Amino acid sequence: MEYKWKAFSVTSVGSLMSAVDSTIVLLALVPIAEELSSDYVTMVWVVIAYILANTALVLSLGRLADMYGRKRMYNFGFVIFIVGSALCGLAASGLTLVGFRALQGVGAALLAANSFAILSEAFPKNERGRAFGGSSIVWGSGTILGIILGGVIITYTSWRLIFLINVPIGAFGTFWAYRTLRVVKNNARKRSFDFPATLTFTLGLVALLLGVTWGIIYSWTSLTTLVSIAVSPFFFLFFVYWETKRSKDPVVDFSFFRNRVFTLSIITAMIQSLALFSVNFLLIFYLEGIAGLSILTASYLIIPMALASSIIGPFAGVLSDRFGARIIASIGLLAQMIVLLLLSRLTANTSLLQVGGNRSLVRRWKRPLLASEH
Repeated sequence: MEYKWKAFSVTSVGSLMSAVDSTIVLLALVPIAEELSSDYVTMVWVVIAYILANTALVLSLGRLADMYGRKRMYNFGFVIFIVGSALCGLAASGLTLVGFRALQGVGAALLAANSFAILSEAFPKNERGRAFGGSSIVWGSGTILGIILGGVIITYTSWRLIFLINVPIGAFGTFWAYRTLRVVKNNARKRSFDFPATLTFTLGLVALLLGVTWGIIYSWTSLTTLVSIAVSPFFFLFFVYWETKRSKDPVVDFSFFRNRVFTLSIITAMIQSLALFSVNFLLIFYLEGIAGLSILTASYLIIPMALASSIIGPFAGVLSDRFGARIIASIGLLAQMIVLLLLSRLTANTSLLQVGGNRSLVRRWKRPLLASEH
């Protein structure tokens, strides 16, 4: 087997584990709250803690991978994710579960920071769209698997198993990555870790996300919300100043943003991810809370999106390699916009067939845009 496909198999294990975990946790929020006697605010933080740690640390952990090797840091990500998953499965309260989910997020950040970089190093430029499109099959399959497993596990056993199931998957992934991935030598190993930039970026992102979350859950006029949101721009401004004026070895090369296509693709991917995740998160509460469906039935209605993603993704990747990513990604974003408008009109009387049909048309179109152009 060519090395590029071996590398693809390694990243597929990480993607599979992340996809399974992301879907299962959303399905389990209601039973977790009941068993741990936690309120739904805490349950929201079970989701946010994972995302917060993942988002805030992915930049700095990506630099560590540049310095110490992607193979080493990718394996480290597996280990941390395994430990975090095991602790989540043993959590005795809602607050401890939030903390352990944050630890899971650190492991996920290490995996995310290296996954596409590993594929980019293994595949030539004209095949990266195909590789990233193929990864959508894995993600979609993992999402479907997570939905099925989640519905069955939560219905017939305990929600704790949804976290513990990551342990054997992660153990295999660690072993396979150690045996398969190459150690790629580059000049980044000679670079230094830009601690001021990493610290200010992380603090700025944490302050912003905490402020927005606190405002949504509690009050937009509370002191915590106002202070968190107000201080975050200063951290980001200092980060930009340090990277462009003071740092001898910046974490982010801001000259990349002079490329209009690169800048717009990053902004588009961010907005698209925001829209996609909000649908995933809110629809679970709609199906289980407003529509009054069982967890197993709700899980079946999430499958169409994952199925469509796994089918369309590879074709979108191949087409982006052939015709360019702009056209393919634009068509996908237009389709997603239309479907999101339809989903915004959901009521308590909306037919379940319509919900499932709309979900099947919403998928991730950002990968071709980011992959083929750069």
